[in-house]
Amino acid sequence: MNKVHKVKDIAGQPERDEGQTAYHESLKEQKVLQEQSSFLLAVEKASVPVVKLLLENGANITSRSEDGKTALHVAAMTGSEDLLQLLLSAGADPYAKDNKGLLGLHHAAIVGHQEVVRILAEISKNVDVMAYGLTPLLLAAANGRESVVRLLLEAGADPEKRDADKRWTALLWAVNRRHEVTARLLIARDDVEINSTDSVKRTPLSWAAYRGQWAVVEELLARNDIKVNSGDIYGRTPLSRAAEQGHQSVVQLLLARDDVEVNSKRYGQTALSYAVKQGHQSVVQLLLARDDVEVNSKNIYGQTALSYAAEQGNQSVVQLLLARDDVEVNSKNVYGRTALSCAAEQGHQSVVQLLLARDDVDVEAVNVRNSWEQTPLGGAQ
Repeated sequence: MNKVHKVKDIAGQPERDEGQTAYHESLKEQKVLQEQSSFLLAVEKASVPVVKLLLENGANITSRSEDGKTALHVAAMTGSEDLLQLLLSAGADPYAKDNKGLLGLHHAAIVGHQEVVRILAEISKNVDVMAYGLTPLLLAAANGRESVVRLLLEAGADPEKRDADKRWTALLWAVNRRHEVTARLLIARDDVEINSTDSVKRTPLSWAAYRGQWAVVEELLARNDIKVNSGDIYGRTPLSRAAEQGHQSVVQLLLARDDVEVNSKRYGQTALSYAVKQGHQSVVQLLLARDDVEVNSKNIYGQTALSYAAEQGNQSVVQLLLARDDVEVNSKNVYGRTALSCAAEQGHQSVVQLLLARDDVDVEAVNVRNSWEQTPLGGAQ
């Protein structure tokens, strides 16, 4: 019997149109992606036997995820030393960068895997390698990875390296992110500049005072080289920052220093005026306990601490201020307003009564007219 040949055996494979070709190419790409995905998922699960088996059967060690992470990046994030060593022995590139430019070393520093960082730091030619504007040390400090910070410093990382954006050092990052243990580790080192400033000239002490980090402030103040009155580009000192935020314990620490400038001004505003404006009674009380505090200091509009408190109707703070023998109860702002007229204009009856109870108050101040020809009492109606 004659053998019957099928048409495709004789003619060969039929030509595919462009649509078919694209479809089959897409299938191939999907298969490759699935294989890559399976491999990276196995790495993510830190399954050393499975990863080893996949590598032995041709898995591509240079496979990347959509965000550019290789198997080594993923392994660094898992913290598995065995997995990392397996990948390195199979030829994984420790210098491979993801889409953000991060190495495996950066990822391990972020999550705090000390031994993985140790392995990659020993391989790295530059432990201060920048990626996304940050070094491994900066990333570890920003995330409060104390053991990794210690390890990187021992490996030669520069504690004074700054990020490309905020211009923060490792110490500034630790303080800003409220990582107390990491911050104290850095403060204790002689090679760390504790008065380093960021892009707006704020120091670690300024930030710690602002954040209310009592323990960090205490550590910083224990250093002989601390600049307690360092001002930023806005003229704000650590004391004024702490006072404005109402951090009583921090204010106490700063006021205990003989060299603190309690009346340091920014546009005429002192730590006292900032505390009064925010209604922080306990801080106001601390500041007024000092004989050298300038209770009548004026801002650029001529307002004093008393006029601030009166205008806001803060009776308790007004009482504290009036208890000072040196308070100028009739001090006028640039609009001719006194504390009495400010309180009257806002309708704060209890404050008005407090002020009128004084023999030295200028009652006629309530008759001073503003640019709209209104008196304080008239404006309050």
